[in-house]
Amino acid sequence: MKFLFRSGWGESLAIARRVESEGNLVRLSIVEPTAQQVGQGLITKTRDYPGSVAWADVVVFDSNPFAMAKEAERVREAKKPCIGSSQLAGELEHDRLFAADVAKKAGLHTAEFKRFKGRGAWNKARDYLSEPENDGTWVWKANGDGDTVSTYVADDVPEMLRMLNYFEELYIKDKDKPEVDFMLCERISGKEISTEAWFNGKDFYLPNNTLEKNRLFPGDLGEKTGCAGNVVWTYPTLDDCMLFNHLLKPLAKVLEGKYNGPIDVNALIEDGDEEGSEENTPMFLEFTPRFGYDAIFTLAQLVRSDFGGLLADVAMGSSWNGKYTSDRFAGGLRLHISPYPNEEKGVAQGAPIFGFEPDKIQPGVWPIEVMMGDDGEPVASGPGGYVFVLTAEGDTPREAMEKCEPEKIKLPLMCYRNDLPEAIQKCYDELKETGWIGARPRRLFGR
Repeated sequence: MKFLFRSGWGESLAIARRVESEGNLVRLSIVEPTAQQVGQGLITKTRDYPGSVAWADVVVFDSNPFAMAKEAERVREAKKPCIGSSQLAGELEHDRLFAADVAKKAGLHTAEFKRFKGRGAWNKARDYLSEPENDGTWVWKANGDGDTVSTYVADDVPEMLRMLNYFEELYIKDKDKPEVDFMLCERISGKEISTEAWFNGKDFYLPNNTLEKNRLFPGDLGEKTGCAGNVVWTYPTLDDCMLFNHLLKPLAKVLEGKYNGPIDVNALIEDGDEEGSEENTPMFLEFTPRFGYDAIFTLAQLVRSDFGGLLADVAMGSSWNGKYTSDRFAGGLRLHISPYPNEEKGVAQGAPIFGFEPDKIQPGVWPIEVMMGDDGEPVASGPGGYVFVLTAEGDTPREAMEKCEPEKIKLPLMCYRNDLPEAIQKCYDELKETGWIGARPRRLFGR
């Protein structure tokens, strides 16, 4: 089959290489100008996106930034099989208010929130927090794409008021930021977990859970990144995954005919130690209606069938009869170099890579910002310093993370979190006590 991978920043390079290794023809098209060098010499690249859409049997969108959701909608309207994005997917990911409303109407448990938008938003938010009945703990979240600042959790109202003043100054300095749009949500304590399944336009397949750590430094310190590391595990059937039945199954009618691909619900299992909380209830946080990085690589570690077959069947609305292991955990570890998690033109480009074999697919080694240098050797391509994800399997979350073995790859000034085996195992053990997750009873499962 012929696959076109349409990528925002080149994040799907490793998946495209796996699909190509399975005997398919593959092209990679990247939107972001500063990421055009990603994958150079490792995969067939194209800048003729329209011509490649006509060439492809399946178009794979790896995310929803830029105008990719609109592109995907046009591909769908042309009756070309596509997966990973749509107009609905873009709205669910980038418009938190819309996403929360969709979740609430589907019967999911959602937190209380208040939206502030446009002129006067900052003053209205300060006035809102100054009302006596709102004297609690709050979370600040941007609503929309291209956020100036990320989510912030405050311990009390005075802290949040100070942060609002700081955020306002940042937004004033950001000349490229569109209209101010953010939300204040009530803070809920609990244990976070993601639940995903793959939707073919009508039916779900491949139910799985993910535990992720996204802070830059050990001990969950530092700024949030896309992901520092994660553990994924699957279930033999949809009914075996209790969180699927609670969080994803009610969304089938919402998604039907409007999206094909993986969809994840990030939720919090409430602790029940706060007034008004519903103890042990999964609380909706957000949707990820696309490939979840780095969870896509970690999940692929457990898929035993051709990954291209999964992409094609889900895109075409066909039943997927593939096989995957359901009694193992897969771990994923992100390797990065400066200027990650920020960007500075040229800093990450050209750094020599050792241990990566570009002529073959190495199990558990997923190249991200990688290209072939002028000397024919692999180097980091930039722009962000997000260079590799390593994956491995184990009988426990701890073992899966320990087996990722960052020593496989050598990069100058390479960084990664070294506390994840214990940190993620602790999260898993705490979640298991809630009764929402459990052991997988079969080794290999095929529908």
